[in-house]
Order: sequence, then C-alpha cells, then structure tokens
Amino acid sequence: MSADTNGNGRGREHAGPAEPAPWTIRPGTPLDDTGDQLQDPYGATQSGPASASGTRGRTGGRAAARRARSGRGAAAAASGTPDWGALADRESRRRARARTNKMRIGAALTVLAVVGITGVWLATSSGDDSGPAAQTAPTEAPVDPAGSGTAKPTFKPVPTIPPAPGSAKVLADPQLDTAPFTPEALFPTARLGIDGRVYNVVAKRLDNTCADAANPVLGDILRTKACVQIIRATVTGPDGTAATVAVAAFASPDDARAAAADGNGNRDASLLGLPGGPVKELCPQPAPDKPGVTCIRQTNSVGRYGVFLVGGYPGPDNRIDPAKGDPKVEQAGDDLDRVVRDTLTLRGEQRSQAIYDKAKAEAEKALEGK
Repeated sequence: MSADTNGNGRGREHAGPAEPAPWTIRPGTPLDDTGDQLQDPYGATQSGPASASGTRGRTGGRAAARRARSGRGAAAAASGTPDWGALADRESRRRARARTNKMRIGAALTVLAVVGITGVWLATSSGDDSGPAAQTAPTEAPVDPAGSGTAKPTFKPVPTIPPAPGSAKVLADPQLDTAPFTPEALFPTARLGIDGRVYNVVAKRLDNTCADAANPVLGDILRTKACVQIIRATVTGPDGTAATVAVAAFASPDDARAAAADGNGNRDASLLGLPGGPVKELCPQPAPDKPGVTCIRQTNSVGRYGVFLVGGYPGPDNRIDPAKGDPKVEQAGDDLDRVVRDTLTLRGEQRSQAIYDKAKAEAEKALEGK
C-alpha cells in the first residue's frame, strides 16, 4: 500500500494495485448542495476533519450512504471504471432539488397573485372614489360659448299643452265659445226624440234684437240684461201639443241667470210663439178685441245662455185650465228644456275638444321645429 500526499500536507491510504494511481486528490474539492464533498467519479474523496468514529461528524443514514458510496468508488477505482451509481445518485438529488425549488417559486407567485387580486377587490369595495376601480367615464359637459361658466341646456323644452277647458268654462266665456250661433247649429235635425216621445221642428228663426222675440215685459228684461241674440224654434209634439223654445245669448252667465230669474218671477213676461208649418198661431198675446190664451211658461239658463219656453195648443182657443194646468203640455215643456240644455252642453264639449286639439297641434308643430 502506498501513500499520496495532497496539497494540504495530509495523507490518506488508498486500497488498490501496487502501482500508484494515475491521478491524485486535488485540494479544496467543492462541496455539493447538501454540504457533502462532491464524489469523484472514481471514488476518491478529500478527507475532512474526522470524528472519533472516522466520519465527519454526521451519523445515521447519510453517513452510511456516504460510506457505501466510498466503497463503490474504491471498487470502481480498483477496476479502473467510473462509479456510475454515484453519478446517478448525484443527478437524482440535483433534479429533486430543482423540482423543490420550482414548487417553492410557483407557490410564492400564487400567493403574490392572490394578494394582488384581494387588494384590488378591497379597493373597489371600499367606495374610495380616488381609486382606479371607482373612476367612471367622464361625461361631456354642454359647451358654453359665452364663457360665462354656466352650462347651457342641449335640449329643447317640451311645449306645455294646456288641458281641455271643459264645457262649463267654454259656455261661460265668449272668448272660448266661438262656435257658430245659428238655428242650424242649435237645431240641426227636424225631429227630436226623448224617451220615446217625438217632436217635429216646424219653424226656426234668429233675431239680432232680442226684444223682437218677446212681449214688452220680457223684452224689457232682455234689454236690461244685455241680450245679444236670440234663436227660436217651434215644434209639434204628442197629442197635438206645440211649443216655442228660445235660446238667448248674453255676455256672461250672471246676466243669463238674472234674465231667467226675472222672467220667471213676472207672470206677464212671456216669449212670443213662432208660427210655422201646421202651427199658424201659438199662445197669442191678449189684445183689446180678444182675450189671451193660457199657456205654460218656463225659464232656465246654461252658462251665458238663457232658455225660455212657451207651450200649449196651436190656435186661438183656450184649451188649458189655468187652475189645473195640462200634464201633456207640461211634459212637452220639460222635454224641450232638456233637449236645449243637452244641446248647449254638447256645444261646450265639442268646442272644448277643438281648443285642446288646436293647442296639441301647435305644440307638436313647435316641437318639430317647423
């Protein structure tokens, strides 16, 4: 057995052939990643400080593994071939360490990603308007060409359409009640039907001087209340009855109510019957050479219109008992009063709708910019 001397002046015996080995152990052999010296492929290792048991102070399986590797290295050196088992063990340990390092790096990156996402979520949920997540797209403010600092609206105001005034308001206001005031407008048909009772219109007339359609007493009332125009219509009804109904136009509802009240309160105030068709004479006024004929009288008002009626039987004969009256004539008077008031109400409704339609059309025209 021969001895070789390394660069540190320490010696180690090597088992092998009688002739010296073709290589020597180099001083300062590097350690592997576990702190052990790297195994020479031919089994030679550099000696380190030994413990009492001849090892480097490590015990257990690792020391035994190194001894086993040293034995294999010695055997490989004796046979002159590399210790392929030692090389394989070292490569396996290197790859295991590489996999461990990759797993540690991947885990660290995952933790960082989770922390970053959590931080963004917390910033968004905290309601902090200063963070990027809370920023919203800026809206373009209207341009202020004058530079006054006051934003100008960029839309056109929608025109306001006033509601329909309603029939009552129309009939009370001459400025709104502009529909034609003619016999044809108030009595457009030749027949009137009410609850199965039929009345035939036999005469119609418009007087611009209201007193011409009344006796002197009622005529004076109409002049006093500033009656403007009056329309009369004569009808024949069931059982030979007949009546003349009149619609007088006033400047205001107050004048119409006052005229109706004064005419009803004076027994001598009466509308003159309008002859027409089969009715040659109706409710003639008393004269020096003949007595008067008893007839019924009715007055009413709707808006600025006064409604007056005189009814009985055609001719100069007195067929109504002044003490008892006549139910048939009274029924005719009620029916005609109702027809006229409904006609005036419809007039107001139609005019009210026309006013609204006109305002709506003007608003739509203005909105279109025409």
